[in-house]
Amino acid sequence: MQALLTLPPEANLTAGDNPVYIGNMSIGESITINWTIVFAASGVFMLDVNASGFKENTGEPVEKHGTAQVTARKIKILSPVNATYSTNTIPLTFFVVKPVSSMGYNLNGQANIPIDGNKTLIGLPDGTHYLNLYGNYTLGEIESDRVCFTIDTTHPSITNVSQYPLKENVLPDDIVKVNSTVTDNLRVKQVTLNYTDGNGTWIMTVMEKLEGNVWNATISPFPYSTNITYTILAIDYANNTITTEELGYELVYQVIPEIPTSTFTTILLLVTTIAAILLRKIRAFASIHRQ
Repeated sequence: MQALLTLPPEANLTAGDNPVYIGNMSIGESITINWTIVFAASGVFMLDVNASGFKENTGEPVEKHGTAQVTARKIKILSPVNATYSTNTIPLTFFVVKPVSSMGYNLNGQANIPIDGNKTLIGLPDGTHYLNLYGNYTLGEIESDRVCFTIDTTHPSITNVSQYPLKENVLPDDIVKVNSTVTDNLRVKQVTLNYTDGNGTWIMTVMEKLEGNVWNATISPFPYSTNITYTILAIDYANNTITTEELGYELVYQVIPEIPTSTFTTILLLVTTIAAILLRKIRAFASIHRQ
């Protein structure tokens, strides 16, 4: 497949980019192609994208034509982008199409801070931030760009881990239900329950949210005397993670041991003997009172 990008007169590709993409595609497959384009003017532009190839079964040529709408600025923020970061140190990088007389930025509507080039933003608190970048031109023209991003440096919290049946009462046919409270300063992305099958193999299952901040998953039944170890892992949208192991939880249980036949026979014999002794005593007591 070959895709050709047609640029308007006010735009140029940056160094190293190529307006032509050549590659293979299967029937029904779609592909996203990214180019970095610098516009010499602000405004909304339409880009033409033409794709050509051949049908897989017949070799017949195929051509597709489409357009893409792009809003261009003379000043463009490259970093940060609209994303969640797990660090509070973020580079502020940008490009300008033509020289400016002065530049500056403000964060969350605070006072403007002058800059003369890329810089690093440090010590950003957790939460959502709005950054405005502006440039002044010699004739009084002002261009700006804006980005919204989130800082999340705190891992989730895992508390109130519980299971049912309790670890002392798990039978071979029991499905063990595991609940836990998981919270995060912003949003929990995923919680997983990981447990061994008794032979050292770990099994992962995604926990589901029951209500509020309570998450639930189950552990399959296992045979008599199987030792089970399980952990809970929580991750947020900045990919901060925490496990119950790191928090000092020891989550283990053993499926109750099977009673050997010999032991069961001994217990049955003992119970029968005690019952016979008690019966004789009751009869003797009744005989004395009849006299």
